Amino acid sequence: MRLHIFQHEVSCGPANLLEWTKSRAIEINWLQFHKGATVPSLDEVEAVVILGGPMNAYMDEQFPHLKAVRAFTREALLAEKKVFGICLGAQIMADSLGSRVVRAPIPEKGWLEVTRRPEAAQSPLLDWLPEQHRFVSWHGDTFAVPEGAIHGASSADCPAQAFAWGKHALATQFHPEADVPTLEGWINDDPEEARPALRTLFFPHEDRFEAQKHLFFMALDGWINS
Repeated sequence: MRLHIFQHEVSCGPANLLEWTKSRAIEINWLQFHKGATVPSLDEVEAVVILGGPMNAYMDEQFPHLKAVRAFTREALLAEKKVFGICLGAQIMADSLGSRVVRAPIPEKGWLEVTRRPEAAQSPLLDWLPEQHRFVSWHGDTFAVPEGAIHGASSADCPAQAFAWGKHALATQFHPEADVPTLEGWINDDPEEARPALRTLFFPHEDRFEAQKHLFFMALDGWINS
């Protein structure tokens, strides 16, 4: 198995995804669009993880690769490739399946409480979701769960937190891949006056990162073996 990783921007890297690929001896093709990488041919791809980013799904003028990523994602889903989207990646998947990405009523930053939905039992791709758990969240956009998808999890302000589509596609609006260095990078990218409050949101709870990583690995194992 060879896994393609789509990275949109320098601060939103694979984080714990790389540890998982090494522990499972999975070969990767890490495509960094901010460094000039281009979208591969669909024939080259067995499985792809589409990471997050600070842009929204339609900022084509500032980030020209997004149009090609959306087109690739649509084709990959229709071809029943293995697709896992995280945050922006989930939004691109939702758009590719006919949903609309919009501004969230309330941006979500912090350890977000996510609740498993009863429908999650309909897809083995969602078996890893606990009844309730706190995951790293950092986003300003949201979407409606696409028609035909299985709605896996919700939060109080943004109902579309996880969904599965078909037998091989999984999406999370939250960031199960995020580790401590990732969060430090995001915080340092914010204005200096905002950083103390952001650190207070995330870093009295370092123990949560390990629990989140464990669930992320469960999600990846179920997905890659689907």
